[in-house]
Amino acid sequence: MRRRFSILSLALLMGAVSPLLYAQVVVPVGESIKPEGGGGGGEEGGAKKAAKKRRVAPASVVKPGSSFMIQMATVLSSGLSQPGETVYFLANENVGSGRPVIASGAVGRGTIKQVVADKKKGKLVVALDSVQAVNGESVPVGGDVMVEGQGSQASVAFGDKFTATLDEKIVIRPKPAPRPKKGEVAPEIKKASVEIRGKGVKTDIKKGTAKGNVEVILEAPKGMTVDDVEFNSVALTKVNSFTLPNPVRASAAKTKVGDRNKNGVTDVNFSIEAWDFVKYQPRGNNVVTFSGRMKNGTPFEATSGVTIDY
Repeated sequence: MRRRFSILSLALLMGAVSPLLYAQVVVPVGESIKPEGGGGGGEEGGAKKAAKKRRVAPASVVKPGSSFMIQMATVLSSGLSQPGETVYFLANENVGSGRPVIASGAVGRGTIKQVVADKKKGKLVVALDSVQAVNGESVPVGGDVMVEGQGSQASVAFGDKFTATLDEKIVIRPKPAPRPKKGEVAPEIKKASVEIRGKGVKTDIKKGTAKGNVEVILEAPKGMTVDDVEFNSVALTKVNSFTLPNPVRASAAKTKVGDRNKNGVTDVNFSIEAWDFVKYQPRGNNVVTFSGRMKNGTPFEATSGVTIDY
């Protein structure tokens, strides 16, 4: 298997004039006199202010040829994946000495460039496109990932690690954090309940097969009903700590309102194709988060544990 990457104090002057001159300094109420060149006044104080304004945070730099570890955040199979699909990966370490340019956990994107579906010798080629820098910018990443199957379809599991190399020098300057607008208050996210069922669902990435649909049983937040749910808004948005850049929409084509899990609470059920549900999850026990909104715009979230194998 070949895996290769080429690849920011008040100083009042009263009494300061000699009494021999019979003069005095009068300070109007509410004002003060500052000595020249001090406390921000005069040439020296003005120079200090200008220097402070010019002071900016140092840039972070990564030289070309710098290598770092990444891990795949999309499950791939030459029997299931299609050319043109977006693939996600995560930086597995900080990139850059001192202040990092790319932080561990930063999301990167790639595109499936070639798929050879073959039960004995499948092949996948993924072109790396970009990764998110610490200031939120996307920086380009060059190179391809090529994976070949050994007596099976080519496959990549969530979390499989590779070494990536940056082809270009990257210079990043930190951006100031955005200030919230006056009076702007984030809406409260209501807590809903969700149950996942996958009877008859089976995915095998080495064979390139995925069967069945995952059933999503949703109960509305307390004090609301499923009739108030905007069905088309329900989507898988997070797996463990990984927020999906593109949420997986739950199908609302054949929704049924009732009490599917027989717990005395009215629910509504959705479905997701097995491959769409599995492709962003590592093997083992995971926590999935579904998000959506009510018809009045109120957002909600619901989480459930699932066990995944492929």
